[in-house]
Amino acid sequence: MIVIKHTDVSADERAMLIQRGVAWQLFQIQYSLSDYLKVSRWKEADDIYGGKPEVHTATRDKQFEWIQSILDAPMDRNVLFIISGLTLGRAQGLALTLFRAAHSVWYARRTSEVPVNVPIWHWISGNRNWDKLRDLKREERPVPGFLVLDGLVGDGSNGLPTQDALGKARDLLRRHSDVPRIVVCSGIDPWRLAYEGLRQRPDGIALLGRRD
Repeated sequence: MIVIKHTDVSADERAMLIQRGVAWQLFQIQYSLSDYLKVSRWKEADDIYGGKPEVHTATRDKQFEWIQSILDAPMDRNVLFIISGLTLGRAQGLALTLFRAAHSVWYARRTSEVPVNVPIWHWISGNRNWDKLRDLKREERPVPGFLVLDGLVGDGSNGLPTQDALGKARDLLRRHSDVPRIVVCSGIDPWRLAYEGLRQRPDGIALLGRRD
């Protein structure tokens, strides 16, 4: 059983995570993942990759397997993992569990002979505002060793985030394709966000719905 619990984070760890971009409100989240994880099934509306439209499915067991594989080695594989929640906070809670695992690896390796870059939690704005992680000059912008992109919420028209938000997310996912990347969204099927919005094939998804 995987329990999402951030209420017991030490003051020192909390301060470091906030420096990395984590919102302080997320340290109030606590729930059992098995209560909310749902079977996911989505059929492509169009012929996306030049063949017959696919049906993408993920059982609860498969989703648990994907999540556990990241927890076991959070900075070892360059995965793209999409977390979608009925509420954004629930999806953020799972993402923070993965982020804390990556941050622990970074902290342990920071003075080793093979250090890794610091994990970064980044909020994606839905408007055309300047984006620090994307738009800073190359020599000035931070380089993450593990990246969480948060805040992708459906805009109510076509069910996807705004084009500005999707453009920022696509740019950052491609730029940092050599590190593990977690995308946090709400109100959107994770497969649809990946294929229609981000135009990338995910290595795994998690779908969090109503409590069983």
